Amino acid sequence: MSYRKAFIVSNALLLAAFIWAFAKDFNAEWKPYQKKYYAMAADETAKRAAAETDPKKAEELRAEARKMRNSPLEIKQIIAVDLGRYDRCVTCHVGMDEYTNTTLKNNFTENPYKSHPKVDTALIKAHPFAKFGCTSCHSGQGLATTADAAHGWVKHWEKPMLKGVTIQGSCVKCHDNFESLKGAEVAAQGKKLFNQHGCQGCHAINGKGGVISVELGDIADKPFERIAGYNFKRVRIDGKELPDEHHNSAWNIQNWIRGHLVNDPAHNTPNDPFAKLNAEP
Repeated sequence: MSYRKAFIVSNALLLAAFIWAFAKDFNAEWKPYQKKYYAMAADETAKRAAAETDPKKAEELRAEARKMRNSPLEIKQIIAVDLGRYDRCVTCHVGMDEYTNTTLKNNFTENPYKSHPKVDTALIKAHPFAKFGCTSCHSGQGLATTADAAHGWVKHWEKPMLKGVTIQGSCVKCHDNFESLKGAEVAAQGKKLFNQHGCQGCHAINGKGGVISVELGDIADKPFERIAGYNFKRVRIDGKELPDEHHNSAWNIQNWIRGHLVNDPAHNTPNDPFAKLNAEP
């Protein structure tokens, strides 16, 4: 191929790459969510304006509604400097963005449009979003801008988003007094059960306890590569075997821990209940 033809082909490929990148960004998954939020918020504000008896306040509300309808679609993020967190969750969960929704409240009931629950409680007030971000408590992948990736339900992401009461596991990371902490009752009950059932007879915690099985002091931060070769089909969740596909999105530390707590250890490590053959069960 001549230099001229190579030049033409390379430029054509470069142009195609630019077009593809533009199309991908133009059709980004987060944009419809943000656009719908602004439309819903504008409609809500317009209704308040229509019901307002003070002409001045009504005009202010109408101006606010117009501003919302014309809001640019953009990546939003919380930068929690002290924790090294850069969370873009509010790109879709706009109702939880304190710059867009200054009261952090709305009447929407559907995710990702609704506001964060219990924003008036001492728990939330003690953990302002601007300081703590989202993933420091909820886990997930803060820099992602697609639903599955942001929630951590993708291959190779070790810490998927915590749901329901499992979020209390994050309290333990900072609070030594979590056993008496309001809002961490399930975490406290977990420690109580751990002690009641004598788990430390086999497992050590930070060097204290039995030596029959593995150290559990760093279990929540266990490097995934240490268990990546393990057969996850043995780790049942809700009575069902996990997919056997290597590095399936279900292969994560959360399911690893949960599976070992709700299943018979002999099922997870057949013929090796004392971990003599496999040091990582």
